[in-house]
Amino acid sequence: MLELQFPCDNLTARTDVDGFVSIDQMREIAKKLEDLFCSLKLPVKVADYKFNNVAIVLTLVYNDTRNPSKRFEAKVNELKKIQKDIELCLCCPVEISGQNNTIIIAVQSFARRSVTLKDLLSSGEFLSSNSPLTVAGGTDISGGRFVFDLESLGNLLIVGVTGAGKSTFLNDIIISILAKATPDQVQFVLMDFKGVELLHYQRLPHLYDKNIEKEPEAALDTLKQLQLLSQEREKALAQKGFYRFDYYQRAVEDDPTRGEPLPRIIIIIDEFIELYQKLLDRYPLQRANQLWKEVLSCLEAISEKTVQTGIHFVLVAQTPIAYEPDEKNNRNIEWDIIDALRFIRNRACLVTTSQDELKRIVNNTFTDKLLGEGDMYFYQGFEDRGRHIQTAKVEPEDVDKVVGYLQKKYSAE
Repeated sequence: MLELQFPCDNLTARTDVDGFVSIDQMREIAKKLEDLFCSLKLPVKVADYKFNNVAIVLTLVYNDTRNPSKRFEAKVNELKKIQKDIELCLCCPVEISGQNNTIIIAVQSFARRSVTLKDLLSSGEFLSSNSPLTVAGGTDISGGRFVFDLESLGNLLIVGVTGAGKSTFLNDIIISILAKATPDQVQFVLMDFKGVELLHYQRLPHLYDKNIEKEPEAALDTLKQLQLLSQEREKALAQKGFYRFDYYQRAVEDDPTRGEPLPRIIIIIDEFIELYQKLLDRYPLQRANQLWKEVLSCLEAISEKTVQTGIHFVLVAQTPIAYEPDEKNNRNIEWDIIDALRFIRNRACLVTTSQDELKRIVNNTFTDKLLGEGDMYFYQGFEDRGRHIQTAKVEPEDVDKVVGYLQKKYSAE
């Protein structure tokens, strides 16, 4: 068990009470709905219900044997016409939606239970992990703690609209790793092309080159250096008989004569699409595209060797619909960028503007409705069915306290 590098008192505690809804409450709501449908002679049943930390989400089955050819859109519209009746029946506002031949009713009246990073860093699931890249990501829809190991995961793409909670989840990742890793064990390469979110980490003793990159040219130079380092590490470790970075680390920790420990390197790129926008602002289109291809090439080369070299990255991108299409070429550049990142198999998708957009980003069918403020769909690889997660809350003041504590701790050593 790795020792925590800072006291959890630096983080904000949860102040609300548990707001999870019981199975009995959900069953009662489902029965009320079915009674209402029956009284209105609608052939609708509740097939499933669960609480997603924000609302009770009910999945409906519309089985009209008298009109089996009725279009799905007509079924959804029929339920939307009686939305006021449903709200009166449940004494709650509801949202009705339909996608992938599934009708969803979300009952919105329940107090949202906050999930704080402080609670998760103090949990047995987090403390029992021996990986310095352990991340306390939040809770799942049943309230279970969601903890994952970035070392096993490899690399990650985070996508969502403005205000969906991307920065919160990014802070969860960084602070979780700082909770277990010394500067000798993990070093961060931070890139923030709007110069907003990551500036809180400017004084962090874990920074790889002591700076936060804000300019595309410097970022590309750094990525090229890291790609070269990746090649050098792979060759050096292979010569010692190691083809996985974690195996090498454990071996030298057990027997220092076998080599020197190497730091894991985590590349964090916030506002990734903004990098391309800056290139377009500064260079002619052909030159900007050439530099952009070099960025993608570096990242893909690094990702292919993550297991062997211990160099990981986390990219954060605005959901494409938030940007204007390129009218001249009649295409959405941001979709081109998201599609070009297919080599990043692990993805966290927060609120998007449509279910089709979500499906395109995660290459999967996901019927739960994401409701904002850190509500997220997390999946590992394109074959994974994914998990519905509520990210952990961490305040900017928490980040400043943690960074200040670590700065004093390691400057005194």
